[in-house]
Amino acid sequence: MENTFSPLTGQLLLSSTAGILTCALFLVCRSGQFQSFLFEFLKFGRTSSSRFGVLVHSAIKDGYYKQNKNGGYFSVKAPHADYLIIPPKFVDFVKNIPESKATFQGDIEDSSLAPYTSLGYHLDIVAKSTRIDLTKHLGGIMPDLLDETKYALSTELPDCDKEWIPIKPFHNMLRIVSLVSGRVFVGPELNRNEAYIESTVNYTTSSMMAAFAQRLAAKAAGQEPINDMLTWNMHNVPKFDPSVIAAAQLLVAFAAIHTTSNQLTNMLYDLAAHPEYHEPLRLEIEEVLASGSDHALFKGSLPKLRKLDSFMKESQRLYPPALLSITRRVNSPIELPDGRLLQKGSYFAVANSQICRDPEIFENPDDFDMFRFERMRSKPGEEHKYQFVTTSLETMAFGHGAHACPGRFFASNEIKMIMVEFLRCYEVRLPPGAERPSTVMHGHSCAVSTTAEILIRKRA
Repeated sequence: MENTFSPLTGQLLLSSTAGILTCALFLVCRSGQFQSFLFEFLKFGRTSSSRFGVLVHSAIKDGYYKQNKNGGYFSVKAPHADYLIIPPKFVDFVKNIPESKATFQGDIEDSSLAPYTSLGYHLDIVAKSTRIDLTKHLGGIMPDLLDETKYALSTELPDCDKEWIPIKPFHNMLRIVSLVSGRVFVGPELNRNEAYIESTVNYTTSSMMAAFAQRLAAKAAGQEPINDMLTWNMHNVPKFDPSVIAAAQLLVAFAAIHTTSNQLTNMLYDLAAHPEYHEPLRLEIEEVLASGSDHALFKGSLPKLRKLDSFMKESQRLYPPALLSITRRVNSPIELPDGRLLQKGSYFAVANSQICRDPEIFENPDDFDMFRFERMRSKPGEEHKYQFVTTSLETMAFGHGAHACPGRFFASNEIKMIMVEFLRCYEVRLPPGAERPSTVMHGHSCAVSTTAEILIRKRA
């Protein structure tokens, strides 16, 4: 999520516009191999899409070790363009290229077919509301987040007081995150409304207009503005336009809810696959809660959850939201430090997913080690470098540099709130004989399995 969302959120959004994409792909893709994939996609649907994703993953892995590691480049196909994959040694150079020269928003608009879907538009409005208003109010919204988290878990998880119950966690997390995020995005009057939840999950605009009218009526009556994302977007829109505000609101809700739900589902899969980590996490949670005056979570207590933070970052390292990061469309020619010229209209990215599993960077990179980043933070001078919200060359799931995701601080707090309440109230495990569900690839986007099951039971 960059500017407003994690890297290649636009690619995740594509799943909601499959029909339009299928037609448009014929116009933008020219190679025989890729066109062959398109015909298979029309015939066999998601199976071929996933198979193509596996091929892309394999190509990125080969290119990273054969080219990038030696300072070279390689290209990866996407439905809307070819990405030139920049070697890691130039990340510090490309991460801060101005938006006017290499645009993330332009890449999202192109990949989302924005003229036809409106997906990707209005990122500037949402970015401003997130960077300035949401971050400023993080401390004040904590009680609301905690209240909504408890409500969401109690209503969206099944009754499992006496026995282990199977769930498909992505669907539960989607609604839980919609409720918790919605408390901040649109306030308590609307976030539990089924029409609103449906709109954020499926990107429809009708329920947004009712909330918008409510804000206008309150303003006309001289009432104090409500501190939520909808009010902030209304304030930050350059020209007052209800349709623009509604679209911006849905964009942040749809993208944030889906990406956060994916991350939380991955974390639940990791919890289920690693029961040895449950007790250390719970002990830390209880110690942090006991140290507070009212034995409740607040903004200042969340940073003390170092083991949970490390668990979250390790899950994200192994299961990032996308195979690529720092995706950009070039608006004007850019010369890289080795003299290579990036032409206007071209696209570039960084192979984040391979950097995350590089054995020269991470010891035993394919192993899930909950304590990995806690150990790394114990080194003098690196206490803050490897937090979940911190970006670096080694971990770019939130982007890196000037355009790193401004919403990652809210996402981190929200995820921690949900994880804390889940760990305190529920046990979790894999079904007998099952393995941790694998990632589903769609091009260079990564998604969780939506059909895999885990078992949960209420703690005594």
